[in-house]
Amino acid sequence: ELHRAALELRPSGHLDRASSLRSLALCLSDRYDRHGVVADSEEAVTLGYATLELRLPGHPDHHISLYSLTCDLWTGFQK
Repeated sequence: ELHRAALELRPSGHLDRASSLRSLALCLSDRYDRHGVVADSEEAVTLGYATLELRLPGHPDHHISLYSLTCDLWTGFQK
């Protein structure tokens, strides 16, 4: 819930919004791994896409965001 609160403090257009989106996605992905709640995996993927939209090709962290989204998609696909 702290990551959700941090995300609210970083609205659209905030320079660090992508970092908050990714942090929340990582927590949801981890929770999905532990508890298997599909909604957590789906939200992690949605947040991953949102992060990638903020880190377009040419952004220094684009490859990290792309890799993270790929991992979230793969994890959801495996189970």
